[in-house]
Amino acid sequence: MKDYENKRKAVKLDDFIGRLRGFLDVMGINEEPDKKEISRVVKLRRAIMLRSLLEINAGPIFQEGKEGKTARIHKDVIEAFLETKHYTFGVRSMEAIIQMFRWIDKEFVPASLPSHSQLEMHADIEAFNGKIFHNKT
Repeated sequence: MKDYENKRKAVKLDDFIGRLRGFLDVMGINEEPDKKEISRVVKLRRAIMLRSLLEINAGPIFQEGKEGKTARIHKDVIEAFLETKHYTFGVRSMEAIIQMFRWIDKEFVPASLPSHSQLEMHADIEAFNGKIFHNKT
């Protein structure tokens, strides 16, 4: 019976694949493991995702201006999001970090960061904190 089910699934899979006319390969926000630096393309992908996730999860930090909506977020926080070496669960980790932030006066600042243990679950903690506190020592 199991052999029959396996053959049936294989036939359905072949039929499904035969009907495909193309595919979309969506790239993630993590850099290739062998790279020493984060590429400009990965930083751009992260920046686009960061903006989108902030709009979804942190609406109050946005303000209307002559150039449109801008997010009130400290440059060191942006740099940490863009240049952190690795996110454990990709975009879901980036979103979790944003959801754990507590903005201060409708702004994301380094003091808004979640606890060390919470951040460590989702990102390379040393790299993330290094970007936030690089000018503070």
